[in-house]
Amino acid sequence: MSAVQRLALVGLLASAASAAFQGPFHFTQLTTHAKHGALPPGLNTTFEQRYWVDLACTYAHGPVLFVDAADKSGEAAVGAVEHGIVEHLADAVSATVVVLEQRYYGESYVAPNLTVANLQLLSTEEALADIAYFASNFPYEAHPGLTAFIRPDKMPWIAYGSWIAGSKAAFLRTLYPNTIWGAIASSAPLLAVENVWQYLEAIRLRADPLCVQVITTVVGEVDDEIALAGLDEDGEITMTSKLEYYRDLFNLTREKTVRDFMNQAATPLGLWQRRSWNPAQEDHAAWDYFCSNLTRGIVLEDPDTNIQGPREFSSSKELQFRTQSMSNYARYIRH
Repeated sequence: MSAVQRLALVGLLASAASAAFQGPFHFTQLTTHAKHGALPPGLNTTFEQRYWVDLACTYAHGPVLFVDAADKSGEAAVGAVEHGIVEHLADAVSATVVVLEQRYYGESYVAPNLTVANLQLLSTEEALADIAYFASNFPYEAHPGLTAFIRPDKMPWIAYGSWIAGSKAAFLRTLYPNTIWGAIASSAPLLAVENVWQYLEAIRLRADPLCVQVITTVVGEVDDEIALAGLDEDGEITMTSKLEYYRDLFNLTREKTVRDFMNQAATPLGLWQRRSWNPAQEDHAAWDYFCSNLTRGIVLEDPDTNIQGPREFSSSKELQFRTQSMSNYARYIRH
């Protein structure tokens, strides 16, 4: 496919979606679905859970594409749907799109405060049961043009989710097969693995090579110092004078531990996931802006230079590259 054809395809996809969300509406949800579960003192047996409906593609016999907001507010999830793949799927299969806000998020308050006792009702099991109960009791009467035929005993409900919501979509299909007809688990973490270094491999392999060189240089510099610092008696990385220097350089002096300030410094790497073929998508250009700041004033004459190896500088140019990389990265974090 030529570049012109790809651009034409992107334009076609971008114009195809026709989201027309209505809401938020309120659904009376059970505070707990446990048959013998006791409620913490002071909680009602039900709470109001928010949801949104897009009827733009609804036909008499079209399925329902259910979107779980999971760890986002309902408004944020709706915004993502309006500029994402779900609307194109809805167009293709003439589906009604329904977005449900997860308990404890947005304005779907289960409890008036987040005490330890109240937080026991924030669990994957309860959140999944919320969805099954909501689908089976979907209040079609509140939406002109819909009938009881839209409920999952008559109409296929297909769960869609990304990241945490993707995992929940897969779990829904497994735990409630009579309610959820199918599931699309996008970027769904279904296996818990400690120290998943492969998580950011896509950036190293696919991002602009010069930008990647800068990032790996900065990470390597700090990692080398962390390896030398070792751990203190509490199991925390020892804050050496060099690590304090990096923390001050990034203007992260409020962070008390090395783990905390490095976590903050690594936050921009999450911008990679916000890239989109749709330029209307929020933060679409954020990654490019990040990289343009990192590579400002840097020219790597030899792209094969091993800048991830030992910290013995083979040339003044390499030393200059390392110094400029750290300076550019720190400037971006500070601002």
